[in-house]
Amino acid sequence: MSREIIYTTMEILPGRTLANNLMNIPGAEVFEKECKKYGFSFAHFEDMERDPALGNGGLGRLAACMAESAATKKIPMKVSVLRFRDGFFRQEVEDGYQKEMPDRWFGPDGTYPLEKKQEWLKQKVTYHDNGMKATVTMVPYDVPVIGYGGYCNYIRMWGVDGVEAECGEGKKAMYYDIDSKLYPDDSNAYGEKLRLLQEYALSSATVGSVIDCCKENGWDLKSLPKHYCIHINDTHAALMIPELMRRLMEDYHFIEKDAWKVVKHTFVYTNHTILAEALKRWPIWLMESVIPHVYKVIDHMHHGFSKMLAEDYKGKEFETKLKNMAILYDGEVHMARLAIWGAYSVNGVAQIHTNILCERELRDFYEYMPDKFVNVTNGVTQRKWLYHANPELSAFLTKYTGDNEWIKDLSKIKKIENYAADPSVQKEFLDVKKTNKERLFELMDAEVRRNVDAGWMVDTHVKRFHEYKRQQMNCLKIAYLYLKLKDNPKMEFAPTVFLFAGKAAPAYKQAKCVIKLVHQLKDMINHDPDVNQKMRVEFIKDFNVSKAEIIYAGSDLSEQISTASKEASGTGNMKFMMNGALTIGTLDGANVEICEAVGSTNMYLFGMTAAQVMRLEANTGKYRPMEELNQDPYVKKAVFLLDRLQPKITEEWFYGVNTNPADRFFVLKDFAGYVNAFLESNKEYQNKALWAEKCIRNIACSGGFSSDRMVDDYCKKVWFV
Repeated sequence: MSREIIYTTMEILPGRTLANNLMNIPGAEVFEKECKKYGFSFAHFEDMERDPALGNGGLGRLAACMAESAATKKIPMKVSVLRFRDGFFRQEVEDGYQKEMPDRWFGPDGTYPLEKKQEWLKQKVTYHDNGMKATVTMVPYDVPVIGYGGYCNYIRMWGVDGVEAECGEGKKAMYYDIDSKLYPDDSNAYGEKLRLLQEYALSSATVGSVIDCCKENGWDLKSLPKHYCIHINDTHAALMIPELMRRLMEDYHFIEKDAWKVVKHTFVYTNHTILAEALKRWPIWLMESVIPHVYKVIDHMHHGFSKMLAEDYKGKEFETKLKNMAILYDGEVHMARLAIWGAYSVNGVAQIHTNILCERELRDFYEYMPDKFVNVTNGVTQRKWLYHANPELSAFLTKYTGDNEWIKDLSKIKKIENYAADPSVQKEFLDVKKTNKERLFELMDAEVRRNVDAGWMVDTHVKRFHEYKRQQMNCLKIAYLYLKLKDNPKMEFAPTVFLFAGKAAPAYKQAKCVIKLVHQLKDMINHDPDVNQKMRVEFIKDFNVSKAEIIYAGSDLSEQISTASKEASGTGNMKFMMNGALTIGTLDGANVEICEAVGSTNMYLFGMTAAQVMRLEANTGKYRPMEELNQDPYVKKAVFLLDRLQPKITEEWFYGVNTNPADRFFVLKDFAGYVNAFLESNKEYQNKALWAEKCIRNIACSGGFSSDRMVDDYCKKVWFV
């Protein structure tokens, strides 16, 4: 089937796109030669471009990898996203506290150099503010995404181009804010409503553009699924399902049966989370007041689905199924349930994640419609994260694989495993890593930079700050090692920089406390002469794609320490692996498949399994975090140290916060295993031959984590193209 993929997502993080696009075009080296002829480098052009601020983390980076790999595979795809003027936010740090600033990534004229405004594709999006109509004009801006070989896909960014509203100027201003920033604070009424406006703007504009393209090509709208597959990435754009249904029936007079036939063969849905609180639910009253024309369709879909359930289940079983599956329940619209019901395919993003969805979180749906559920493990593009970001390692790989075929087919990289035990190859690899470390040190503050060298181990934890990702456990480890080194200065220990980067959501107070804690540890440790020749703490602010390229290439140890069963997949783990960093982590997300690929002896694994975590969660009364302090006196000392610095964090471990059970992410339960795994890695780091061999084996086994493989899987299992 020939179809174009419309990958609809609330965020994308392409990084600086000029260099990436030129890198993939045949003959790009001619451009570089011309640059040199006139006395400047290609990097000069690259540095003139700012990172588009259209995402926050892995979700956005995945969308960019998807688009680039699809272009490399010559699969037509548009990524549909809002054109956020101020992005997520630019992260500043004052006295250790995160401060959010607008991320003005456009040029002085308010445009992005590589975008093209498509005036003729404007879409009208209709809202109601308690009965007062508002019409927002959304206009798309296309940014090219060129695959290896020259085929071009696009990121289609929708921006507000005008507002016509019956309401007053104050309320009208909210509609102009639709493209203001990513993820406004929804802990207040304004932010919650703005998020709904954003999600509907993206959904309505995307659906409208697909319908218009069908009409322009002379295609019967009944054949829409033959020409398009609309991909719902997480639930942010799930409103596309009722929106398409509504338009077909209201604007084109489809009978319900025919409209539903089109809808159910058009949409696919990727779930990116296991956390129940992240499965979006909207208050019915809010949706009724803002988009009543869409809510009416959702309500109708809900009753149709509930009627089906009533025919298949009776009595208490029906009541249970309704509670766990109904689109409307307890005064809320459940967006994940809407997406599952309206999509023909639903996938998780790592095998363990998909298994948990099917066996626990979405078990009722899986039992009712098992054929919908598939797994597609995430991937990352080696062209961005190796070929472009790490030229020294790229040359090394080309030399020892015999050619550069790995750029287009990462499975070819397996050949370098033949050289993993070769001392001369190990030395060459370590020289590459030394160069990349020196580049990484340039990102660090001057005080740290002066006191470290390439012999230091770089232990890196770069992710968005969230309690389940357990940056707080890393902080506890650092405090533990600090106290041990204070008491035992002759303790065998490879000097280590503990590096953090990432943002906390503006309203996520607990995560922001962890950022403050990192800076408190940094101030304490870096200025303590008893230990600062053995350990340093660093935080690189305003983490983005351009900084990530340098960080992944220069790191030795990759922190992937989420509570097992909580991380859907992760993609940072794959980027670190490709760049020759070893993983310390739990068997969570794609770590499980990384372990299967490279073997447990080439990683540092610890902690409870997903099954053990879920059993303990089901029996919370059996877990007493305080008892974990008695296992090691230094653990107790380290906890008390952190308690003096940031009592809100330790309070969560022992008492819980906001009705959550104490230590719900099992920091103290997994801590002993974590410290032991780190100390093992630190000891092996001192054996340079052993360390280099493990790193080379990790790179050699990373072929299965290319987004090219991921796109192939989507083509076969999900998109059917």
